[in-house]
Amino acid sequence: MGVNSAIFFDYTAHVNFFTLCLQSLPEDAAMEDNSKLMLLFLSLSGLELLKGLDHWPQSRKDKIIDWVYSHQIPRRVDSKGMSNKDALGFRGANNLGCRVLGENNVVWDTAHLAMTYCALLILLILGDDLSKIDRKGLLQALGNLQREDGSFGSSSEERNDITFSFKEGDMRFVYCAVVIAHILNGYSYIDIQLLCDFIKNSLSYEGSFGQGPLQEGHGGSTFCALASLHILDKLDEVLSENDKELIVRWCLFRQQSGFQGRPNKEEDTCYSFWIGCSLKILKSFKWIDKEKNKVWLSRTQRKFGGFAKYAEGNCREDLGHSYFGICALALMKESELHGLHPALNISKRATQRLKQRMLTTHAD
Repeated sequence: MGVNSAIFFDYTAHVNFFTLCLQSLPEDAAMEDNSKLMLLFLSLSGLELLKGLDHWPQSRKDKIIDWVYSHQIPRRVDSKGMSNKDALGFRGANNLGCRVLGENNVVWDTAHLAMTYCALLILLILGDDLSKIDRKGLLQALGNLQREDGSFGSSSEERNDITFSFKEGDMRFVYCAVVIAHILNGYSYIDIQLLCDFIKNSLSYEGSFGQGPLQEGHGGSTFCALASLHILDKLDEVLSENDKELIVRWCLFRQQSGFQGRPNKEEDTCYSFWIGCSLKILKSFKWIDKEKNKVWLSRTQRKFGGFAKYAEGNCREDLGHSYFGICALALMKESELHGLHPALNISKRATQRLKQRMLTTHAD
């Protein structure tokens, strides 16, 4: 049996899977209830790549757009004089924040950087013009999330003499911050040089990026670092040719049939995206074995749609790996799919809308 005869992707089943995820999720997804915007992004962006949104009526898109905007945190000052100006952006779900705690608890209604990232991409995918975004307030809050080492926290840590314990911050949020600043044409609100220094200092001896300096190199953080530099047009400024060659070598060595995220780990569906996009950004994607990767991905897809993390065992499909499986196929230019922008992680069609919008949005 030849390699090609082992490859089959049931795109109709995958469209049905993402459509179902918009309506109902399995019980084990309950732990993600406070990240509904992320779940919505994965479902909608998957459908967009599968051309499943092509025939949606605008009224259906508008309903979702309105729901997304309901997660945007408005500027408030409560009766105690407490302001939320450093916490603007999008919360992950409407069971969080002032809707639950009341209007006199605005200090606890805090945006999350990853949810803001998801919200903006959803709005672009659905064709919204972003006119309802509190652009200046959101960008000012974004700038306040940048730390002394150039990285970004996920949420506001301190305001009005109340210190929070939100210490999460690494390369993932650097990437989210760069995408947000790019979409809103707001690079002046962040220290780009400091950010680039953080990325450079996170490059490991073996040719991959960790979540921060002196941390283990990983396929996901390598994508976040490279995609951030690509969007900022800083790849050649920050990385030497030797750096790039070392990163390409590390990435290519991650392919077995599919891709692993680190040395001596199992192949995992999502790394066909994380590593694949990293190589695409470095113009070295041509060196992967696409046929072997497609065969492996065909083994992780499930009968009724979606992709699982692993090919073997009783591993079931999940929304995250299903999305990244579709992204990997789009990266390999499967004819049934819209093309994928390797750095922004949405369809090239959606990025065209962004380019049109940026022409009319002036930087500060």
